Amino acid sequence: GEASRAVDWMDRALKAGGTPQQRVRLFLDRAALQEKLRLRRDAFETRDRFLKEFPLHPLALETLEGMRRDAETLSMTQEIPRLDREIERLKPPPGKAAPGR
Repeated sequence: GEASRAVDWMDRALKAGGTPQQRVRLFLDRAALQEKLRLRRDAFETRDRFLKEFPLHPLALETLEGMRRDAETLSMTQEIPRLDREIERLKPPPGKAAPGR
């Protein structure tokens, strides 16, 4: 339907390039729409692509935490140790707020 066409359009837009701001918005909107369509594994992969391209983005920690929950739900046990390492790496030291929070 309409929503799946929007996901396809966003994929084409990502392949076409765009500014970093446009790409961030496309990645995050695409993942949210995939979630809404119950395409959880696709949403996981979209978020993973986002983090590969923007590893230090202010939403990286929040994105990883969501991916960690999804990995459990989807029984993606091979991904959990990697996500845990990345979450620990991005967590602020005790007493400091995470960026963007």
